[in-house]
Amino acid sequence: LNDKECDVFAIEKAVFFGNTNVKAVKIEKNVVTIGDIAFKGCSNLRKIEFPSTLKSIGENAFDGCDNLTEVVSNSDKKYFIANNKLSLTSATLYVPNGTQSWYKDA
Repeated sequence: LNDKECDVFAIEKAVFFGNTNVKAVKIEKNVVTIGDIAFKGCSNLRKIEFPSTLKSIGENAFDGCDNLTEVVSNSDKKYFIANNKLSLTSATLYVPNGTQSWYKDA
């Protein structure tokens, strides 16, 4: 974009689908949604960090990310925790202080 910065508010559906070059992702502030199957099949993804501004994660957004070992969520919003499910079989989840029980219950 000719050296111009742009604010990103959403990660669109399937934007990184099957991209095995993706290894770590830090989603910046202002992003409020991650689309369906956005990172599906990113089999080399090891770490992802969500901003506090994130409101929704689309269906199957991280399916096939079997090597995901670290997830950092900066959200302390109960609605986000209750409404967005991730299947984390072997990843360590890091959450804000005081929210551990909310995440565990969800």
